[in-house]
Amino acid sequence: MKHTEGEWEISKHATPDYAPQYGIHNSGSGDFCIVRGENAEAIARLIAAAPDLLAALKGDEEDCMPNAQTILSQALLGNYDAVKTMLRETCSIHRQAIAKATLKG
Repeated sequence: MKHTEGEWEISKHATPDYAPQYGIHNSGSGDFCIVRGENAEAIARLIAAAPDLLAALKGDEEDCMPNAQTILSQALLGNYDAVKTMLRETCSIHRQAIAKATLKG
């Protein structure tokens, strides 16, 4: 499955507060999704954070994001210092992804 590349961002359209509308797009392109309604901002933030949330769950060796299997393997080898470091990094990545997906980001 192919996903739209790049950082996803949201922008509020020039709509009245009683009918908010947000666009989700990547840098330099038009909207590829528009969200309308009462919870539009929260929904748009969650959609825009989807690539970060997916990466945080999957782990990515290229970006030094360990996945659960890597951490378990290191634990089974007795590399507890490496496990602690990987868990700290993973928790930080997860917190950042969650912050982007919520109004706290």
